[in-house]
Amino acid sequence: MTRATTSSPSSLTEVWGGGRSADADGLPPWPAWSDAPDLLVVCQTSLSFEWGRTVVSRQFADHVCDMLSPLGSVTARAMFGGFGVYLDGLMFGLIAWDTLFLKADDRNRPMFEEAGAGPFKPWEDKPMAMPYWEVPADIMEEGAELCAWGRAAFDAALRTRKPKKVAKTLSAGKRPR
Repeated sequence: MTRATTSSPSSLTEVWGGGRSADADGLPPWPAWSDAPDLLVVCQTSLSFEWGRTVVSRQFADHVCDMLSPLGSVTARAMFGGFGVYLDGLMFGLIAWDTLFLKADDRNRPMFEEAGAGPFKPWEDKPMAMPYWEVPADIMEEGAELCAWGRAAFDAALRTRKPKKVAKTLSAGKRPR
């Protein structure tokens, strides 16, 4: 098997080819264990986020859902290494790095700003910020206050949701195929 590797961390690539046949599943053979660290580096540098920052515990997500349960049936769905927080099928929060972020718009963003909170930025090296803002630690400790913030976030999600597309109907005289 031949392998070509460039040593620059930002352009680390590996090209596998020839030499050995595929295994029973049709996959190329795994390289020797001594090559495994190179593969780890390839995986880390080929993705646009840090692996260590995406770890979120299910226990924390369940705790958040329990604290927000006075709002209704709050659920957390795994997504992109974190969790989306939903009420009545509408996402109004997200959990990343064991931190709760709630939906903000022009009406409720001032309460986040006054508390010194910041927006969710999925990548440290990119300026993109999403419309979810970090919930301050003192709010997380007070159930009634967290529910008030959660309700404001759900209202923001209602105001900013996109309308569902209406299915096209057949015009008169046309039959379905």
